[in-house]
Amino acid sequence: MSGIPPMLPPPPPARKRFTSALTEEAVNDWLITLTQTIGTTKRQEEGTVRLRGDRPRGLIWRIGKLPIRYQKASVRLPEILLLCDRLLANHRAFCSHEECRLRGITPKRAQDLMRISVHSISIAPQFDIILKRAVDSLISVHRRIHNLDHVLVNTASWRTDIAQTSAHMHVLTRLKLPDDTVLSHLNLTKRWTIAASPPFKEKDLKSLMTQWKTPARVDKHDHVTHCTDFARMYFATACDPVKEVKKYAVRVLGKHAKDPRKMDLPANIRDTLIKCFLDCLKMGQPELDRMPDELAAQPTQKSNHRFWSDLGPTNESGATKLLEKQATGDAWISALKSTLGRALNNVRQYVKKGNALVP
Repeated sequence: MSGIPPMLPPPPPARKRFTSALTEEAVNDWLITLTQTIGTTKRQEEGTVRLRGDRPRGLIWRIGKLPIRYQKASVRLPEILLLCDRLLANHRAFCSHEECRLRGITPKRAQDLMRISVHSISIAPQFDIILKRAVDSLISVHRRIHNLDHVLVNTASWRTDIAQTSAHMHVLTRLKLPDDTVLSHLNLTKRWTIAASPPFKEKDLKSLMTQWKTPARVDKHDHVTHCTDFARMYFATACDPVKEVKKYAVRVLGKHAKDPRKMDLPANIRDTLIKCFLDCLKMGQPELDRMPDELAAQPTQKSNHRFWSDLGPTNESGATKLLEKQATGDAWISALKSTLGRALNNVRQYVKKGNALVP
């Protein structure tokens, strides 16, 4: 078998029952593909190829004590194991890098693989497809993270972005509201309408919200995500033509980070959306714009008196509660600006389908 690289011993002769289906040429081609894909390693020099099982398509590539079963011409799974074993530290982690260690866990991969039921063969084709889609990206990123050659990539900027995003999301999760709060048109105290200002069309937000459904996979208390989802629904049909919305951005501070040529979303549209969200979350009462002394000094007005009395039994407790609600409202206004910007950024990636933009 001249085609087999010298680093690997030739496979033992197949049993007679395999001769007609699995030829020597097929094994030879498979070994060449394997060595070209993976490269030379110590594991390969010590490896052996054996034919096993009742089916001619069943090939087992033995790497040390790790039997890996897969169908012919598929070399993705051995490639993953070889790459991980190069960085293996006493077989206690898939990578010797400190951040990749499996602390306190000693995976017994050989035993685990031997326990796999034969019924798992039916999922092998699907698993192979998933690996082919993801393995190249995963291996590339993993190599770049731990590679000492800084010419390839500098991960400092990646980690900074991740840290900033995590901190931002942590702040948003702290915007707690009462447990019975839900984003719903039933909470609205008035009909919020966005006036027509080309290219933006006139929109009745209350009617639009009656058509909106809460995302099934989102926690019911994740109000920020709910607001983002509804904002995407609005922006997808906000303009005529619909693609005009891609020219706009919501800026919290300064120019848009990625494209300073974007126009600012009109202030009246931004403010109407924010006020509508606050009203839907039971934070749209007009009394929240007033000072405690004003509400306490006008008990004769029915609405003011009821709002003030619900805050607390005394003026002092009512004033404290009112200031807390106002602080929460201010925090939500800032968060909702970022929410609108995120939703508009998502919609800019949509494509036109009919009279709307779709993901």
